[in-house]
Amino acid sequence: VPNLYTSYKINAKRAVGLGISVPFGLKTEYDDNWIGRYHSRSFDIKTININPSVAFKLTQGVSLGLGLNVQHIQATYKKATPVPIPHPITGQIIGVTTGDVKTKVSNTGVGFNVGLLFEPSEDTRIGISYRSRIKHKAKGDTDLDFTVLNPATGAPMSVHRSSDASATVSLPDLAILSGYTRLNDKWELLGDISWTGWSSIPELTIENKTLPTASLNLRFKDSWRVAVGANYQLNDSWKLKGGLAWDQSPVRSTENRPASLPDKDRFWLSVGVQYKPATNTTIDVAYTHLFASKAKVNNTNDDIAKYGRLSGSYKADANVIGIQVSHRF
Repeated sequence: VPNLYTSYKINAKRAVGLGISVPFGLKTEYDDNWIGRYHSRSFDIKTININPSVAFKLTQGVSLGLGLNVQHIQATYKKATPVPIPHPITGQIIGVTTGDVKTKVSNTGVGFNVGLLFEPSEDTRIGISYRSRIKHKAKGDTDLDFTVLNPATGAPMSVHRSSDASATVSLPDLAILSGYTRLNDKWELLGDISWTGWSSIPELTIENKTLPTASLNLRFKDSWRVAVGANYQLNDSWKLKGGLAWDQSPVRSTENRPASLPDKDRFWLSVGVQYKPATNTTIDVAYTHLFASKAKVNNTNDDIAKYGRLSGSYKADANVIGIQVSHRF
């Protein structure tokens, strides 16, 4: 959210379009003093993708689409971190306190997408599409705040340190095979199979110029999603919709399931309705419930001495409500 799409037909064989969407985004947030605060307190990723495109009708029943993706990413990561306290004179480590670390980075990258549409009949369409990886070399700042005792007065003293930060991540490529067929004047069937190349993110490392490096050992795996749906034309103005999907998580093991993304395979159940108030206007309203499997975690982030072991399980579900308006000029 949000998204906007527009297209213009130049002639019988050429068209141009523009899409603005949010292909990737997530946020997890915990209480400040929760047991896994050294793993994550908050993790927030936002993207926005601007996608100009052009389409060509190659032959009767075959069309080709090409697009450019200009994608902006912004990520914020907050967590607790152990901070060694040196002796003010000798420099020897005399204790450890807890600090609050916040990293914020952003970048704009470029990719492409391509698609083929086959129409073997007026009632059947088959689509194949591919969206490329986009490599982001994000830059920003890391801030560290902690409290120590003033060696002169013995009173608490706040300390702030800041550093230039950078992180490199390749957001995954995506391939989709989809199909649509109209059975009769009332029923339509739809389905798709999609593959996402999440293995492009084996880890996430935040390089800091004057502060310690932070790293998440993610070991993401490529994932699949399978969806089926049906539409029922109630009358000239109303259409009923429904669908099911199985969505595989890129996180597969309890040892690599991070607190920032305690993800697991999930099922989607969707229902919706389309209303057509005028010949060229449609309004769609839909509701989706996500059933997520229980996700166990046993994560040390490869450094149990520094982060501790996060062990337990997550149980989650989600409700999604969508509204879409389409108009043909």
